[in-house]
Amino acid sequence: YDKRSGLSSQAIVGLSGIGLFLALSAVVQTGVVREADAGIALAARGYASPVLDAAASSAAVGLAFEFSLVYAGLGAIVLWRLGAGPWSLAPFGFLVLTVVELGFKLWLNQPPTPSELHRPTHYPLFTLDLPGSFPSGHGIRSAFFSLLVAGLMSSRSVALWLGLVVAILLAASRVYLGVHWTSDVIAGVILGGSAALILGRGAGDQLAASRLRASGRG
Repeated sequence: YDKRSGLSSQAIVGLSGIGLFLALSAVVQTGVVREADAGIALAARGYASPVLDAAASSAAVGLAFEFSLVYAGLGAIVLWRLGAGPWSLAPFGFLVLTVVELGFKLWLNQPPTPSELHRPTHYPLFTLDLPGSFPSGHGIRSAFFSLLVAGLMSSRSVALWLGLVVAILLAASRVYLGVHWTSDVIAGVILGGSAALILGRGAGDQLAASRLRASGRG
C-alpha cells in the first residue's frame, strides 16, 4: 500500500500495466515488430498436434464474447451474494475493454494474420471482421477473468501468479491457431490483466469490509 498515492500495490501494478499497453500500442503502430511477429507465426505453424488443436479450439470457443457474458453474469451474482455491493459489477468490466479493443482494431495499423497461417478449426459463434487485429480480444478476456478470480482470493500473491500462467497459456492458443500475432496477444494479456488487478482489488476490499461488518454484528 502506497500512503502517498492512497493506492494498493495491486492497483499501482494495474495502472502501470495500462501505461505499458499504451506504450506497446505506439511501438506496434510503427511496424517495427512485424518481422518478429511473422517469424513467430511461421515457427508456430510448423508445429502440429491433435491435442493442441483440440485444446486451442476449445479455448477459442470458451473465451468467446458470448460465453464471457455468461461468466460475468454468474460472477456478478456470486459477488453480490457475498456482499460486494456495487463492486459486484466488476466482472462486466470486460465490456469496457471490448470497446477499447474495437477502437484499437479500427484505428491502429496492424493488419490481421493472413489466412494461410490459420489452422482449420470449427468456430460456431459470431465473428466480426475488422481491419486490424490489435489487441487480441481472447487475450484480453483470458487475462481479465483469470486474474480477476485470482485477485479475489485470500492468498493473492500465489493466486495471481497462477492466474497469470493460466492467462498466458490460454492466450497463446491464438498464436498457435494462427489467428493473431504475438504482439496482439501480449497486448491483450497486459490490458485485460491490468484491468482485472484494479477491479479485483476494489471488489476484494469490499468483500473484506463486508466480512468484517458481519463478524462485528456476530
